[in-house]
Amino acid sequence: MKEPTYKYDYAVVVPVFENDALLLELANLLKETFQKLHKSYQLILVDDSKTHRSWKFVQQVYQQQTDIVTAIRLNRNYGQHNATLCGFQFVDASWVITIDDDLEILPDQIPVLIERQKETQADVVSGAFQRKKRSWLLNQLNKLFVNSGEKIKKERSTKSSFRLIRKKFADRLLDFPHHFIFIDRVLMWYTQAIEYVEVEHQASKKSLSGYERQGIISLLSNILFFFSSIPIKAMTYFSFILSLLTFSFGIFRLYKKVYFNVPLGYTSIIVAILFSTSIILFALGIIGEYLRRIYAILNHQPAFEIKEVLS
Repeated sequence: MKEPTYKYDYAVVVPVFENDALLLELANLLKETFQKLHKSYQLILVDDSKTHRSWKFVQQVYQQQTDIVTAIRLNRNYGQHNATLCGFQFVDASWVITIDDDLEILPDQIPVLIERQKETQADVVSGAFQRKKRSWLLNQLNKLFVNSGEKIKKERSTKSSFRLIRKKFADRLLDFPHHFIFIDRVLMWYTQAIEYVEVEHQASKKSLSGYERQGIISLLSNILFFFSSIPIKAMTYFSFILSLLTFSFGIFRLYKKVYFNVPLGYTSIIVAILFSTSIILFALGIIGEYLRRIYAILNHQPAFEIKEVLS
């Protein structure tokens, strides 16, 4: 089958969240990088901000490089992965590069991804860090977030949102039926040809990262309930252990009653009731989380809604 023809060699998708002049610096650094590579590129900026702060800077980048920039403004904040997914539908290149807007990873690391792909013929190459220049708390939350896939299945998880993706698989993501998407996990459903390469990591030039603003805990919760059965499995094991303990306690009390004529007593009854009630309520909470997300899927909640496009 003949490969389709694209206008550019690479497309760079940047989800933008409450950013300002950093976008201009990012655009200039990308231009320098691809000039050195002697490759054509398309820059896709997706404004996913909660306010109007970023759009004027997105427009400035577009006005400076109208020949290569596609600027997209979403109706509201949908989250980094959904904004990235939105950018995929405007790609006109055989390879897609995703990079954050905070310059934690500089565009001069793009050749590292490209070289790794050429060496391995991988479908996806993701950047990984030895040490992240962030606060200790955010590092721990981020570690739990990016490694959640490893705990869900015995697969390696993408270590950052700095990726090189074959266009074919970026297109596959556009058909994903959920309103919430975790790009790294879904890519693993389509291909095992995923490679990792170490890249340089800088301290963020933004005062607060998008994950801190949007809540990494909420994001991790969506990943667990949409892409794994960990909570309900944990509830099964937890309920079994507590049931076993409660049953053992009941046998012990019966033994005491038969051989030592000790009354069962009010306390033991209350303890048994509290144990069983707590298990039931906790289980209902887990089931409720799954039902809430199933409800969102059945109602066809959109992954994103575009307000304006400059192209």
